[in-house]
Amino acid sequence: MTSKKPVFFDATGRRAARLSVFGWSAALIVTILAIGFIASLVIAKPVATVDFPSRTYSAPPRDLAKKAVAPGLLRSAVRLATEAQNRRLEAKRLRQLRANQPSRVLPAILSPQKGRSLAIGYYVNWDAGTGGASFDSLKHALPHLDWVVPSWLYLDGPNLDFKINIDSRSLNYMRAHKPGVAILPNLQNITQGEWDGPGLAKLLADPARSEKLAQDIVKVLAANKLQGVAIDFENVSKATHPDLQAFLTRLSQLFAPHGWIIIQAAPFDDPDWPYQAYSQIVDYTVLMAYDQADDSSPAGAIAGQGWYEGILDKRMRELPADSTIIALGSYAYDWINRGRANVLGFRDAMGAARDAGATVQFDPATNNPHFAYREGDGTLHDVWFLDAVTVFNQIHAADHYKPAGYALWRLGSEDPTVLPLMGQRYDLPAPANLKYIAADLENVDLDGTEGEILRVEGNP
Repeated sequence: MTSKKPVFFDATGRRAARLSVFGWSAALIVTILAIGFIASLVIAKPVATVDFPSRTYSAPPRDLAKKAVAPGLLRSAVRLATEAQNRRLEAKRLRQLRANQPSRVLPAILSPQKGRSLAIGYYVNWDAGTGGASFDSLKHALPHLDWVVPSWLYLDGPNLDFKINIDSRSLNYMRAHKPGVAILPNLQNITQGEWDGPGLAKLLADPARSEKLAQDIVKVLAANKLQGVAIDFENVSKATHPDLQAFLTRLSQLFAPHGWIIIQAAPFDDPDWPYQAYSQIVDYTVLMAYDQADDSSPAGAIAGQGWYEGILDKRMRELPADSTIIALGSYAYDWINRGRANVLGFRDAMGAARDAGATVQFDPATNNPHFAYREGDGTLHDVWFLDAVTVFNQIHAADHYKPAGYALWRLGSEDPTVLPLMGQRYDLPAPANLKYIAADLENVDLDGTEGEILRVEGNP
């Protein structure tokens, strides 16, 4: 028979007494520790966070610069974070700009061409008079061109008044010989030979004047049945860009019902130019890929190949290729006695080299041609130019991006062998005509006025 007493039953009660003493002692110790912990939280000074090697911790933001071993690195990180945030905000703004733009389907001639680039030529009135090179060049070039951009519109005078100077001879010639060519008159803020940036800023900042300019452009295009406008505003200050963007947005809204387009000339490399923002407003951006050395700089390459390719790559990372046009130069600068340069056409430059017996050299560092000579009185001429070879090299390098088109600056100053390069399919091999300069029988250099026999003594 089993016992009903508990296994650990102690009849004397000594075990229970000992357990009771142990329990009360433990409770007393825990109470003392708790009181001490609470008191430490109340009266103890805060200590620095312990830096465990395998853990990260945060210091108060105001102390970060003091604690950083290299505060400059911290400032760089803050700047990068700020720039990233600004890029996100700018991307959002650009999406909103695009969403606010009126949608429309462009006529075929104004749209990017499948498999090939658009061919565009700039035409100027001031070199188009009787015997003018620009009009003669237009006649030769027209079969190769999709668009012509004539300098017919100006902002002129102290108030940059809107002026119109349409050359009826060239307009009638284009309508008669190639009715399908798109004509986009060029509007420039140039007055008395200077780009008037401050005057442009005042005009665009005035809502009434800005609206009037937009309406005046609409009237000209409608009256002459033109296809759009080219905006060439230069010397634009950073503060002017928001007003210019607002003006172009308004112009785009006015153009939408007519199917007209806006093309905008942009500097090739200006850190303050908001390329992406403008590309969301206008139909095409025209990158002016020349004047690495200009008439006011020391003599040198006008568009060195390395310079061109490096900046082009930067631009094409931020611009959509199918709305980007690359403007290429074909002209010369003649620096006289290492001073300011005169602008020459290609034919004039070749004539000067021939008459002086100068040897044209190809600079291996820039892939730009040049020559130098002295006149009998000791005057030094240093001539650099862009020809069909430089244009081909530039097109060949840019075809990788498949831009919408190439524009020639300008008709009348170009190497005549440039024209067959325009409007071709992408990645065209070098044509045979680049090996020689064709004789131009309509622009002959005449020495003397008597005699009835005309013969070609030699090619330029």
